[in-house]
Amino acid sequence: MLQSRRGFLVGLGSLLTAAFVKDASSFIRTNGRPLLARPKEVAQTMYWYPHGDEGYLLSLGEYMGEPPPAPSWRELLVRDGIAHQSKVEIEDVWGAYGIWPEDYDRPVREEFWWARFDCKDGPCAKAYHLLDKIDFGPERAPGRLPHLW
Repeated sequence: MLQSRRGFLVGLGSLLTAAFVKDASSFIRTNGRPLLARPKEVAQTMYWYPHGDEGYLLSLGEYMGEPPPAPSWRELLVRDGIAHQSKVEIEDVWGAYGIWPEDYDRPVREEFWWARFDCKDGPCAKAYHLLDKIDFGPERAPGRLPHLW
């Protein structure tokens, strides 16, 4: 069941002391904004960019319109922890990427690199994958948690 923020906070009554609630209410009246503790460290910054008629783009880190220069296939395989030395591993790489060892030192194909950037490595893709784990309301899937209201 979804609930409002107010209902959630009321439910926390057993965890919050009356003195803290009084201090927080006083802070809101005095400053016109809620009392929020600053995090000790910001791990990542999410940016929100206007995107024409389509709404907004969310980006985990600053937005990049295009990927950085493509690495070689070997660099990519090593970075991703993909084994590519034995005969079986070489065949697995061929099956997944369509390349043989003689191609390992060539740059990753442009269309593959752009698709990977858009779907996995780019800042917008990273924001999507981070937020995809959160159910933002009843239209998504009512049984999933956590919910934001």
